[in-house]
Amino acid sequence: MTMEEATKYAVDIFIEIYNKAGENIKGDFGKSLRARARNAPLLIATRGLLPYILYLASKASENNWEIKLDNIDYTKNTGGHQAQLYAITKFLQKEGLLSVTDTASLITHLKEMGVEDLSRYLLAEELVQEFTEHFKRLAEALLPSEREQSKERGR
Repeated sequence: MTMEEATKYAVDIFIEIYNKAGENIKGDFGKSLRARARNAPLLIATRGLLPYILYLASKASENNWEIKLDNIDYTKNTGGHQAQLYAITKFLQKEGLLSVTDTASLITHLKEMGVEDLSRYLLAEELVQEFTEHFKRLAEALLPSEREQSKERGR
């Protein structure tokens, strides 16, 4: 994957989520997605891809969550976790590294990949790291920060 491809995937997936969220992008959902996007590269680098996916999955839903754009709850904070999980999963699918539709399958697949084909897992981790860097830049540029929202409310 080239840097241009990583950027294109990040833009395409980000715009897909942004457009689907509508006005909710300006509220708690947007703040949550921005926070998840900002933390993702560092957490993946320090903890690893699978632990980060486990964190997102634990916050996304109480049960096995079907990873679809239409299933993201754009009205709540947990929607940011769901959207980040969706973005990473969709990216891995576009890269041909997995084809899963729910959190349980995603976790199982990554765990098996880490045991059976460590080089493929490390490649996936590296590619997701690059992707999340681009996704982070988009979120910082286009989503409201806590500070910006506080200023808006004060007017």
